[in-house]
Amino acid sequence: MDAIDPDPKPKHTVSGILLGTAAILLALGLVWAGTIMVRWYLDVREARQCLGRFWVRKIVMTARFEGGEAHKYIRFREDVVGSRPNEYCEDLGGKTAAARKVGAYLARPGESFPKRREAIFILSGCGRAGVRSIISQLSNEDAEVRCAAACALGEIGAEAEEAEPNLELLLNDPDGDTRIATKSAIDYIRWEVGNRRK
Repeated sequence: MDAIDPDPKPKHTVSGILLGTAAILLALGLVWAGTIMVRWYLDVREARQCLGRFWVRKIVMTARFEGGEAHKYIRFREDVVGSRPNEYCEDLGGKTAAARKVGAYLARPGESFPKRREAIFILSGCGRAGVRSIISQLSNEDAEVRCAAACALGEIGAEAEEAEPNLELLLNDPDGDTRIATKSAIDYIRWEVGNRRK
């Protein structure tokens, strides 16, 4: 009669289970990372397609009248663009989706993604959802982009109140148009915030 081994070895050892679990977690992580990359790619592609439909030729200085006083105010010239920013936001799936997609576009290096003023123009129609992406452009090397970012925050108004400390840093910008746009944006944001609190 054969002797029965009193302590048979299990078929699955602890190290085998840990190795299998690690492989499953790695696979799930790769799927998750791939999903994020695909979503980012689709967001940026959609933003690029939307940005390809127009361009901002220039930003013009106008006067805004508040309480009988004229203030120098630099803003986007909408008749050049031919559409309002909120229409582009709707094309991109609403304010939140547009802010995410255009924000992803702006997060890329400038050489490959040059239409920053146009992207900022779209973000100005996103309201509070686009403020953080616009703030990130206040430190851009290009003075026209900084000016466009200040303009956009002014266009957003009271919803861009969180940008005031960043705007104050631009009051000493070397570019004159950027300084004017920054001052008018701060003044308008404060004016709108004051009117909302009344």
